[in-house]
Amino acid sequence: MDKRKIASSQKTRKLTLDDDYTLFEDGTVLHEYDNSQFDFNKEDWIELKDVPKERLSDFRKSVKPEDADLLEKLLANLN
Repeated sequence: MDKRKIASSQKTRKLTLDDDYTLFEDGTVLHEYDNSQFDFNKEDWIELKDVPKERLSDFRKSVKPEDADLLEKLLANLN
């Protein structure tokens, strides 16, 4: 069974390097990023507590209304 995405934060570092986070309904986060123009398309599964704080506000902006309560419950577990 596929995990359902509930929020994301997509940014670019140094003009061309991806640095994206995708939050799933079970609280896991996929971090997709580029280290350099020669070392790219990296993926790591991380815990929500390891997502940079500034990205959490991006999650709140990108969440669908029907998933907003779930997002707030997941974020409340960080404290």
